[in-house]
Amino acid sequence: MIYLYDVTRIDDLKEHFLESKRIDITRILSYDFTNLSEIEDICEEIDAVDGLVIDLSALMNLNAYNSQYIGRVFFSLSRVSNSFIFWLNKLKYESVLKELPLLFEDEEINENFANPEVQNFNPDDQTKDNSDTEFSNKIQEAANNLIGHDLFKKDFIQKYKNFILLERIGVRKIFSVFLIGESGIGKTEFAKILSKSLYPDEELIKINFGNYSTEGVLNSLIGSPLGYVGSNEGGELIRKINSSKSKIILIDEFEKATPAVFNFFYELLEDGKFTDRHGVAHNLNGYTIIFTSNMTSEHYIQYIPASLRSRFDLLSDFQIPNLDEKRLFIQEQANNLVDKLNSIKEGTYAIDDELTEKIMRFSEENNLRHIKRLVQDTIAEDFIRKYEGE
Repeated sequence: MIYLYDVTRIDDLKEHFLESKRIDITRILSYDFTNLSEIEDICEEIDAVDGLVIDLSALMNLNAYNSQYIGRVFFSLSRVSNSFIFWLNKLKYESVLKELPLLFEDEEINENFANPEVQNFNPDDQTKDNSDTEFSNKIQEAANNLIGHDLFKKDFIQKYKNFILLERIGVRKIFSVFLIGESGIGKTEFAKILSKSLYPDEELIKINFGNYSTEGVLNSLIGSPLGYVGSNEGGELIRKINSSKSKIILIDEFEKATPAVFNFFYELLEDGKFTDRHGVAHNLNGYTIIFTSNMTSEHYIQYIPASLRSRFDLLSDFQIPNLDEKRLFIQEQANNLVDKLNSIKEGTYAIDDELTEKIMRFSEENNLRHIKRLVQDTIAEDFIRKYEGE
């Protein structure tokens, strides 16, 4: 029996086979098929399991496999005498059938999980409405916590409300924002603020393209093809979305992206899902992706293809905060740091007027990240001087 599935129904499929043992086809293929004793061992192991499910997802990208590799599939499966269940993404059924016709020759096709999950919009669903209201309030809170950039915050709140509605009726999959501007003026900070507001107990999913080599950037992101060095480790994006329940993804230094990365994001932003190098589908419906870059608006037009630019929900050119905004930022940083210091000194530490005047001079700087460090170091030195030796 072959179960064809839509990516939106994968959780339903897993629940249906909750009691069955599931293995990936790549595990079978990892054995040494020139060693007869090893072949017998794997066949005995598979044959001994009742209700075995074999996930064929790794065969979705058949162009990555040579004829010898496909021959291994035939060989390994022919050695298993016990009946078992196959899974296969419905979008790749035709291509897999073309390459492996004998595999499906006598197998019955089940399409119970092949239709996408339908999200019905019901204006009378008070529970959902309340949830959306709470979500909108958190979006407003996140915007309020960002110093300056008032026009961006207004646009962001409205666009996000639009996304909540459109995502509910299945029209929109992912909310994407592209922030450009100089370093240290709040682009990355906003992604952190948003993630903390919406998912306070989870880590922000952050990918920095500046850490990747130009040639291997896509492999670093979603993993290397089977057979290549590091293929079993998976890409950084996959590891991080699996380890965090935050639905906020920060893509930093996007100017380091390559054409292969552009193609990857075409699919992801349009369909809300992507397929890794092992053929496994990953559904990111409902996620927010914030792209940042230090490029100017002119470079953005020149460098980012029009077909990709059209897929961003919001573009904003962050400007250097004005003097009042920088002073407000300094005050907030100082207050937060004093609160944390008082947690170890039982509320006895305070900033005097002289120190306040000193840290306010940092408003002459333009980089908020640098200002934040100056404030922290100055207050830390004052704290140590007052309490050293206690």
